[in-house]
Amino acid sequence: MHTLLKPESGARRRVQRPRAERRCAPVGSDRWEQRFADLLAFKAAHGHCNVPSSYQEDPSLAIWVFNCRRQRKLGSLDTARCERLDAIGFVWAVRTRRFVARDWDAMVAQLESFYRDHGHGNVPHAWPRNRELAGWLHGVRCNKRSGRLDADRVRQLDALGIVWEPQQTRWENRFADLVEYRQRHGDCNVPCGWPENPSLAMWVKGVRASQKRGELDFERIRRLEAIGFGCNRSDEWRWEEMYAELADYQHVHGHCRISTLSEDYRSLGNWVHTQRTLRKQGRLDQDRIAPLDVIGFTWDIRVERWDAMFAALQDYRRATGHCNVPQTWSDNRKLGNWVMMQRAAYKAGRLNGEQIERLQAIGFRFSIVGDPILVARTNKSRPASQPERRRAA
Repeated sequence: MHTLLKPESGARRRVQRPRAERRCAPVGSDRWEQRFADLLAFKAAHGHCNVPSSYQEDPSLAIWVFNCRRQRKLGSLDTARCERLDAIGFVWAVRTRRFVARDWDAMVAQLESFYRDHGHGNVPHAWPRNRELAGWLHGVRCNKRSGRLDADRVRQLDALGIVWEPQQTRWENRFADLVEYRQRHGDCNVPCGWPENPSLAMWVKGVRASQKRGELDFERIRRLEAIGFGCNRSDEWRWEEMYAELADYQHVHGHCRISTLSEDYRSLGNWVHTQRTLRKQGRLDQDRIAPLDVIGFTWDIRVERWDAMFAALQDYRRATGHCNVPQTWSDNRKLGNWVMMQRAAYKAGRLNGEQIERLQAIGFRFSIVGDPILVARTNKSRPASQPERRRAA
């Protein structure tokens, strides 16, 4: 008769349970935990989690960090792991300028290889064949622009034909194409979709749109006007169109003050700002100044603001008999502050003669210190307190 042996109290189960758990756990979880522990050690030593790609002590840790960022971007990194990395200050998006910190000689070697294959060193932005090199070059340009790139390194990249301001270079190339087109055709009206140079047609369309919005640099406007870019019927028609839109706006709102930040009238606001700037620079023709004057166009917005506040002060004087607006006046707090600013501007000598005369003509006093009459008038504009009302009763 066989004796039944009692299994030892849970010994086998304690041995087997981790195996079952390992079968249910995600593949590579132990390795992920080890890498996470290595990252914690790196942070303890360096104060951050940005393991550089050239980290010699543990190159695989740099690859693991890169893969975590990539998996998060693709949405394949587990939420719990994202939260654990967030908790230790993990940076998911490394700024482009960090590319500059990579091994300089190694990146220059890759750039030289690109130069041999393409004849220039201007790696396209986000070049799919080598995004690391494209990002590194962008960071180098940013450092050069801010004056943080060593002169020897600048000369080293100059030898590879680096264009430091690629956007400016593209503009110059397209401008040269437009000059050539004008020499051949006698005008700058490149038709849309011109088969010989579709990119030039698109560029001209973009320039006209920027000019209409008032976003084109004045030096570029000057160069374009020098080759007759703006001297055509369509440019005149666009000005008339914007003027008609401004006249409609003035009829509805009673003024021509439109902010460039206006959500509903942004393009018109930019055009208005451009007219003021051109007039200030002496580059706006008289035949355009005259119709703007007819609809009450304000050339100096500061003068118009002053006139508007002066009109409000006149209304206040007619209602109260004096010009001493309290700063705490709830009906128009801006007017109280404006009155205080006029006194300060007068004391500092910043008011012109005409403004002083207009203020004095309505009885404005530039100082109320030591004037019992003005102080009494100012106190009258303040509501009496409850004890004061009792005493008056």
